[in-house]
This record gives sequence, structure tokens and C-alpha cells, in this order.
Amino acid sequence: MGIQNADIVLSYDPDLLIAREVVKTEFTSEYLFDYNMSLGQITIALAGTSSLEGSGVLCEILFRLDSTAEVGSISPLTLEQVKFNGGAILPQQILHGSVLVIIPEISLSPSKAPPLSDVAITGSGFPPNEPITVRFEDTDILSSSTDGNGKFSRSFKIPDAPGVALSVSAR
Repeated sequence: MGIQNADIVLSYDPDLLIAREVVKTEFTSEYLFDYNMSLGQITIALAGTSSLEGSGVLCEILFRLDSTAEVGSISPLTLEQVKFNGGAILPQQILHGSVLVIIPEISLSPSKAPPLSDVAITGSGFPPNEPITVRFEDTDILSSSTDGNGKFSRSFKIPDAPGVALSVSAR
């Protein structure tokens, strides 16, 4: 038996997170979909004429970090209610989650060097297994990927530039 409708209530810490939007996914693209966001809680409802079978992502919830959130703060994400097919008993596994506040950081070694010098760059606090681009001022100079822990380590040659201080960033 598949899922024809679902009612879900998720709670979070509104002192750390600001709910922005809930979007349906390819798995639920043919379903009627509605959500209501209140401070610290999101209610999601979806219904369809056919049954969802197998496994997939019902929706994605987009949050923005509150500007006062401190590094190391954690907001639990708690499924307060999960009802499928009007409350029918279905085999399900409910997993609660959390959001950990981290700030991506990069470091250069050496931190100052003349043009055409080799510089090592390391980064941490990025999303795991994601592509990153290192920029020198407005020029992409290195593409890489983070590891499973959101870290990377590479080296690059400083472009030939006039003798002024220039910035390096990673995103």
C-alpha cells in the first residue's frame, strides 16, 4: 500500500533558524501540496489521486540562519506528527535531525606572498562532497571538491598582479 496523502508537522528552534520555503520534489511533483509556516513550526499537507510507492524525498525545507546565531549552536528538527493516508498504520521510520551552525573558513600558507608564488589553501566548514571554486579577486583560479567532512586542501600559484593586497575567497 502506497501513500495517497500525508500530514506532517516539523518543529525547529526559531532563535536559530528562519523557515523560508517548503518545496515539493520530483517524487511528489504530481501531488497537491500546501504548507503553513509559523514561528518554530511548519505544517505540510500533500494529497494525490495515485499512490506514492517506493522511497523518495517528499519535500525540501529551506531555512535561513538567524543573524544572531552563534557558531556551534544546534537546532533540533523534530517531526512532531507524521500521518499517512489519514492516520492509517503504515510501516515507517521517523528520523529526527538537527542543524549545526558552522562558518566556512579558509587559510593560506603563506598568508602573504609575491606574484607567481605557490600557496597552499585549506578549508573547512563547507558542505560535504560539494564542488568549490577558489577565486583570486574576480578570477577563478582553482576548482576542487570538499571531502565527506566538508574540508579541502589544495595549492595554487598566485597570478601575476600589481603589488597591492588582493583577496582570496572560496565558495
